[in-house]
Amino acid sequence: MAKSAIQKIAMNPSENIAYDKLVLSQQNVRRVKDGVTIEQLAEDIGRRKLLQSLNVRPVLDGDGEETGTYEVP
Repeated sequence: MAKSAIQKIAMNPSENIAYDKLVLSQQNVRRVKDGVTIEQLAEDIGRRKLLQSLNVRPVLDGDGEETGTYEVP
């Protein structure tokens, strides 16, 4: 009987990212009212406090380098 390979998952440490470094992804699955900006969402999170972690991914430029901003999928 062949042994199955165990796939390891690499975990990245959490880090604090400024609100102005977040951009909405075109594939964003969250429901947002029309006309609501990322700044308004950030203010709302600041008022209510963040209740759960937010997973983001770095935005890459044409050469595949990180731009310093992060996409909210």
